[in-house]
Parts: sequence; C-alpha cells; structure tokens
Amino acid sequence: MTSSRPVVAIIGAGFCGTMMAVHLLRATSNTVYDVVLINRPTNASGKSSHSLARGLAYGTNSAEHLLNVPAGRMSAFDDAPNDFADFLNASGRSTSTNTFVERHRYGDYLQATLQAAVASAVRRSTGALLSIQYANVDDINRTFSGQYALQLNEGGAGVTTLHATVVVLALGNFLPSNPPLEDSTIYHCRKYVRDPWASGALEQVDLDQAVLMMGTGLTMYDVAMSLKRRATASGKPLRLLAVSRRGLIPQPHRASVDHTDFTDVPPDIFGSTSVRQDLQSIRRQIRRVEAHGGDWRDVMASLRPIAPARWQQLPDVERRRFLRHLRPYWDSHRHRAAPEAAAQINSMMKVGELIVRAANLVALTDQGDSVSVILRRRGQQDAEQESVGSVINCTGPSSGIDAEPLLWRLAAKGQLTADANGLGLGLLVTDHYRVIESNGAPSNGIFYVGPLLKAQYWEATAVPELRKHVEAAAEAVIQSLAPSDQ
Repeated sequence: MTSSRPVVAIIGAGFCGTMMAVHLLRATSNTVYDVVLINRPTNASGKSSHSLARGLAYGTNSAEHLLNVPAGRMSAFDDAPNDFADFLNASGRSTSTNTFVERHRYGDYLQATLQAAVASAVRRSTGALLSIQYANVDDINRTFSGQYALQLNEGGAGVTTLHATVVVLALGNFLPSNPPLEDSTIYHCRKYVRDPWASGALEQVDLDQAVLMMGTGLTMYDVAMSLKRRATASGKPLRLLAVSRRGLIPQPHRASVDHTDFTDVPPDIFGSTSVRQDLQSIRRQIRRVEAHGGDWRDVMASLRPIAPARWQQLPDVERRRFLRHLRPYWDSHRHRAAPEAAAQINSMMKVGELIVRAANLVALTDQGDSVSVILRRRGQQDAEQESVGSVINCTGPSSGIDAEPLLWRLAAKGQLTADANGLGLGLLVTDHYRVIESNGAPSNGIFYVGPLLKAQYWEATAVPELRKHVEAAAEAVIQSLAPSDQ
C-alpha cells in the first residue's frame, strides 16, 4: 500500500486482528488513516490462510468441533449481544441463543463482519482503506522518521518492507509448549504430534496402537472426538489415554439457561489476602446459591467481571500459588465444554475408549515401533509403564513469548517486555494497550491485544472478554493517530 495517510499495520488475522480492522474501518473520527491486515501465508494448522478470520480456533471444519460458548454470548460486539445469533438465523442456520454451534460458523461470521466493515468504509469518502497481505513478519524496526519498518517474508515471493505509523500485534494463540523431560529426543520423533491442528497431523496417528494425549482440557476433547470419528470410519477399536497432573476434565455447560437470578459475587472476596481465602469465599457463595436453587456455574459467571481486578490485587507469591495449586480447578470449571461434546467424551470413557489419568509424565522413549511411556500416578511413589503408538500434545496454547519468533526478537531488542518474574503468562502493556519496553516506558506506536493480556487481566482468552479489549485498543490506536492539537 502506498499512501500519504497514516498506516495501521495489524499483525494477525484471527478474532483480535480481524475485529481490530473492523473497528478501525467502522470508526467515524476525524482522523484519516489506512489499514493493512497481515495474515500468515499458512496458519497454525498448516493450511493456506488466504481465508481470513479463522486462526487456530475457527479453522476447523469438523462438525464435532463446537464453540465452547453458546451463540448468544459470542457476538463480536459488546453493544449488540445477539449479532452472532442473528447472523446464523439470517444465514439459514436456525439457532437459539443457547445453541452451541460448529466453530467454523464463527469464522464465517467474522469474515462477513469484516466484509461489511470494508463496504461501509468504501462508501465514506474519508473512510479507511483496507489492504491484506499474506506474509510472516520477521522483524519490526523503528525508523529515523518515527515510523516502523516491518520486514515481511512472503515465502517464494521474497522479503519486502512495509512502513507503518502504528503496529498492532494481534498474533493470537501459539503452539503448545513441550512438557519438560530429562530426555527430550522424543519431541523430534514422527510419533510425537506437537500441533494437533497441523494439516493431516491426526490422520497420521496410528490407531492400531494406544494413543497418549498429554493434557486433559478442551484440546483433548477435540482430539479425542476427531480420533473417534476416524476409528468409527475405519472400524478400528479406539484406545486413548489422557494424562495430566490432576486428571481434571472440563465441566459441561448447562444445556439451557436464559436467565439467572444469582449474579452476586462472593461478598467478601475483595477483603481476602490470599488465594486460599478466595477459594473459601467462593465455596461459601456456591453453598448459598445452591441452597436457593442456583448452580455453581452462576458463581463462576459472577467472577468473570471481577477477575481482572482481583488478579491485579494479588502479589506475585499468591499468583504463583494460584497457578501451581488452583489453576487446574479453575480451568476445568471456568473453561467448560459444550453439552454435546461432554456427552460424547463421557460415553467414550464409559465404554473404555478413553481413560483419563492423574499422573506425572516421567519419560517418553522411542522404541522403534512404539513409544514407552513412564508415568507416576498422583499420590503414588512407584512409576508404571505404558506402550503407545503416538503421543499428542493436548496441553493447549502456550503463552510464553519464546513460542513466537517475532515477539522474542522484539523482546531481545528491548521493544517489549514479558510478564514480570517469569510467570509465562504473556506481555506487559499499559492501560491503553501500548506494549511496555524494557526500560519501563510505553512504546510510541506498538500496541498489543490478544490472549497474552492474561498476564495483567487473567480473563483475556474468550470472546466475551477479548471483544471489550479489542474495542478499547482500537480507540487507543485512533487516539494515538489524532493530531496533537485535537
């Protein structure tokens, strides 16, 4: 794009990048600018990403992969709560607000939302123009003129430079980390699948042998259901072993809830001084709510709006205590599964196709035609051995900046900072989403929005929270482009 107007470069075209572009295109401020949306040549699943708004979450076409939030809560706009449900109904997919729909339909919705924003901007003579580029951003450097030079690697098309006034990092989710092992050579073996979303990854899994899935969260659900479909089609028996430290699996959503009267937060939670006291406060509230006919899910829902403030109150020692001891329980109750998915997983467990085990992974050894797995069950001293044909990493997206080359390059140059004291949760940003440089100063023109905000807000991984952050970040970007006399 050649333009005399300011240019906003958005790196990443999943939910956050797409909706950042939408908000910038829809804005009616006096500030005039253009937008470049940069999408990877291939996405995290190894497929061509020339279709936007998919990312890791919405790139699957499998019918069994459902949204983990009902349609009525998945609007991309905080002030239009039924927007997604209305889109589905207008598209011929009759849907109630309580329906858990296929994830690819949300990608369709985001694409349509972006197209509508582009059309609206074109109709305005001063509206922003959108251009789309498919490239990996290898580096970002500040120029003498105060702009940013983005080094774009377009694969076979070579390397080019894009100059931008403002850069928005909206990189989305990263590959899962490899669990630490004394001997990690298995991670270079073909029997190990680090990225279950890579093109054809699950098709290569040998179903003639047992399969180990590391992790028991929502990614495990998706992988287990995909392998179940393969096993059913081939007529092969299915033997899945899912392992995590606590052995907790996601709780199911309620099948239907239009309204609840139980929205009060635990009354004493902000008076506590530790996560132990927080847990006691939450348990007391659950007992009160259930005594009046409510559900523990009502209490979890009441915590979502206050979780960022409570997280920011906690000292690092209490954050570490939460991450070590309580996070598995939080995740399994907070990040729940669609009722249909939970029912299928429970059915697989009942007939022995899926075994979930609370255990620590001691060793993985390639034995040629199989993988030897050494586990130590929770609460036991002696280890035990299993033999599997494949190992799949289902631990979920990593939030460490070392998982994304662009971020660690920027960190190495002091252009951004990871969360304090090595918690590995994401990036430090200001209240206006500017990344914080190594000297503690806010960046002049690099912003971040996405799941790595959980370093500061904790609740920053689902659409109901991210849509608020994206809208606020877009407003901050627009304000940064305004002339200083405005």
